Amino acid sequence: MGYLMRLGGILPEAGFNDSAIRLTSIKEMENARAHLLISGRVQGVFYRAFTEDAAHSLGLKGWVKNCSDGKVEALFEGEKENIEKAIGLCYKGPPAAKVNNIDVKWEIFKGEFDTFSARYF
Repeated sequence: MGYLMRLGGILPEAGFNDSAIRLTSIKEMENARAHLLISGRVQGVFYRAFTEDAAHSLGLKGWVKNCSDGKVEALFEGEKENIEKAIGLCYKGPPAAKVNNIDVKWEIFKGEFDTFSARYF
């Protein structure tokens, strides 16, 4: 059974009209995608493994990989709040890392990944 939210409270769905908002749309709005480019001392310090662990613990999907210019690139998909937490963890990084900057580009959620993985290529 669906539910509708009205100004007076939540009622069982009896029909949808302009004065009601479907609660399921709230969940759809939470999904997000963020593409990160991380610079600093982020290669050779277990940064990819750290990012993979963080993503798994937050239920995020996507990938992380080293770039040829010494940066690390990551793509997160999942709940926006958890992506923001992951970005915060990426600023910290593992103990031997020194993050100078993270460029974050927010993108439209695609839902194209089943898991999060470190890419080694």
